[in-house]
This record gives sequence, C-alpha cells and structure tokens, in this order.
Amino acid sequence: AIAAAVCPAFAARGRVPNGVVAHPPAVPTTTASTTTTTAPSMPAPITDATHLLSLAEDFGYFYHTVPTVAFCPGDATEVAAVVTWARYNRKKLSIRGQGHSTKGQSQAVPGGAVLDTSCLDTVAVDLAAQTVTAHAGAQWNKVVFTAAAYGLRPYVVPDASMLSVG
Repeated sequence: AIAAAVCPAFAARGRVPNGVVAHPPAVPTTTASTTTTTAPSMPAPITDATHLLSLAEDFGYFYHTVPTVAFCPGDATEVAAVVTWARYNRKKLSIRGQGHSTKGQSQAVPGGAVLDTSCLDTVAVDLAAQTVTAHAGAQWNKVVFTAAAYGLRPYVVPDASMLSVG
C-alpha cells in the first residue's frame, strides 16, 4: 500500500494491478549534515473499475480507452511523484482535465496510466496583488465565480466554462 494523502473526491481504492510497482524510486535529500533517502509523496492508485471507466471516455464519445491505473494528485509534489512513477515503471502517462481534448489525447494509451487533475481544483485570491491563482483541475466557472466574489475577473475565459484551467 502507498502511504499518502488520498484525494477526498475518491474514497474507494482498489489494490495495485499485477506488474505495477507501487512506489517510485527513492529520492535522496540532503541537509547540512546528513543525506537521507525517502520516497516522494504519492497519491493512492485508483484501480476501481467504475472510476477507471469514467476516465475512459472523451467528450464526444469517439475514443474509449480504459487506463490500467489512474492517480488524482493533490499537489505539485504528488504530480512529480506520479510522473516519476510512470517513468520508472515505463508506463505511458496521459494528463486528463475534463476530457475535452480532440482525437482522444486525454485518454490513456492501451496499458497506460492517467493523471486525473480533478483533485487539483484550488482557486485562491490575493487581494493585495489583485490576482487569482487556479490549479490545473479547477474549472473555469469556479475561477470566474471566485474572482467575481472579490471584484476581479480573468482577462480571457473560454466559451465552455466547464473546461479545466490546465
């Protein structure tokens, strides 16, 4: 099992599929006096068949590829850990926002993995700087409504506000 923060949006988790190494390689960290080796924070693998099927569809229902495993990272450190895991395990990794890509680019390749950005949905406002910071999984409607609550607005917004930012 992987000891890591679990995306609250997905409570049910299965076991790691056969042939998948759960942990990425250890990363050495150096302090002033010692060097230690620790595995980076890794989100729990998603292997639930129902969840994986939901990630297998694109917006137009033209492409359908079920990933072997998916991850829903909660921060940039976990994103980096998933990318490292994919490289270490020689898994092709697809990044998925809301699945609105053309020609199925957000779909997994056969035998591949998906990095689901829906857990990266934080939108923060800095009133002093008059800025709004949105993470990759935040949908544009959330960005617009959050900004509007503080009298701010994005310079550009796509027509389809249900798209994710990144």
